[in-house]
Amino acid sequence: MLDVRLRAVLSLVKPCTILADVGTDHGYLPLEALKTGVCEQAFAADLNELPLQRARDTFAQSDVKDRVTFIRCSGIRDIPDPIDTVVIAGMGAETVMQIVTEDLERFRRIPQIVLQVNKDVESLRRFMVQRGFDIVDEAIAYKRHYYVVVKFAPTAIPSGYTPFQLKYGPILLSKKDPIFLNHLASRLNHLMDLAHRVSDENKRDAFVLEADAIRNVLDKES
Repeated sequence: MLDVRLRAVLSLVKPCTILADVGTDHGYLPLEALKTGVCEQAFAADLNELPLQRARDTFAQSDVKDRVTFIRCSGIRDIPDPIDTVVIAGMGAETVMQIVTEDLERFRRIPQIVLQVNKDVESLRRFMVQRGFDIVDEAIAYKRHYYVVVKFAPTAIPSGYTPFQLKYGPILLSKKDPIFLNHLASRLNHLMDLAHRVSDENKRDAFVLEADAIRNVLDKES
């Protein structure tokens, strides 16, 4: 039932007790998590009633429907404790960052936070790291678009990631994932095209510098 994006999201969730899926939409992810034993209980949360009704319909004939609670709320604000895993997938980076900001201290008590934003994942990584979270795992999927999933955990130790790592992902850069390597190759071609077309010398140098860093990564895998 899960598409490639949601499969990548769920792949980063380790077995847990209570999972909260924020922005659940059809409820596919908590249903699969319950059916496969990834979690014991789940909250399917959404700000609007229509997606919650879709989620209820998804669970209607399921043998795990007694282990999910549907809740209309913004972020995790009205989801009761305890929660040991939060998933937020398919939203914009600004929206996700706002959700975390609204309940920052509570997020700092949650062991697993799995986030997938539609774009600007670099800003999301930087935002989370600056607020006391570490990047503990990452995944990437492709279906007409590259979907990057990042798993965070609270940490008391500041993370010293480079700008390049925050842009492309420290875990992804350490993996030999062919989808990620294809993503880097596509990005490399785009940067070189920009470098040839831009007239601003400083911008051209920045594009070339980033392209060289990507080329170094790809050369190590060739």
